Order: sequence, then C-alpha cells, then structure tokens
Amino acid sequence: MGIIIGSSWVYNKSFWRGLPEETRAILMEQMILSLARMEIGYEQQGNEGLHGGRMEGVEVGAPEADLAAALDSYNTSFLQDLPANAAERFRIDPPDACWPSSWRSRKLGRPAWPRWISWTRMPSSPF
Repeated sequence: MGIIIGSSWVYNKSFWRGLPEETRAILMEQMILSLARMEIGYEQQGNEGLHGGRMEGVEVGAPEADLAAALDSYNTSFLQDLPANAAERFRIDPPDACWPSSWRSRKLGRPAWPRWISWTRMPSSPF
C-alpha cells in the first residue's frame, strides 16, 4: 500500500508477492471495505458534530464559491495523481500492478468497490 495519506496497511514487497493471488484478492477486498467503513464513519461523526454545534447556537456559513471550486479542483487532481505519484516517490509498482487479475480489466477511474457500497447512501454534505 505504501506510506501515503490514507494508507492503513503496509506490506513488505517480498511478503506481498509471496502470497497467493487469491489471498491478495481477499486482503484487497477487506482493506477496501474497512477504508470505506472508516470514511463513512468519519463523515457521519463530522455531521453529528456539526449538528451538535448548530444545536448549541454555532453558526456555520457556506464557503465562498471560489473557495469551494478550488477545493474541488485540488481534490480531483490530488486523487487522480496520487497513485502514480506514490509509485514514483517510493519506487514501487503502480497500484494496479498489485490488483488481482480479475480487477485489472476494469476501467481506470472506476473504483472496484463491492456492489453493496453505495456512495449515494453517504450522509449528505452539511453545506
């Protein structure tokens, strides 16, 4: 996985490459599920905190349009460039080289999440 923002697991190359592909596929799926659950939990806790603050009279204003657009642009480019940048920085194989062969045929840019994860069920933005 590498030591980058968002990583929760790090495997030695020799250990990872020594695992059967079936075992790597199971680990990848479980890491994806765990990260998704963690991110959903962060979103829910953040929204609960925001709601609690509002209940105590804290006023939260929406960000200015140019600030929101700049953040969206940064997030998009950061996430698109992150795998290649990490592979180059740490001199490791690109992430898709580690994916199980059954995932390699998927279109890049489309997450290989298990079907039950629906990002439309994520809590809505507070803004």
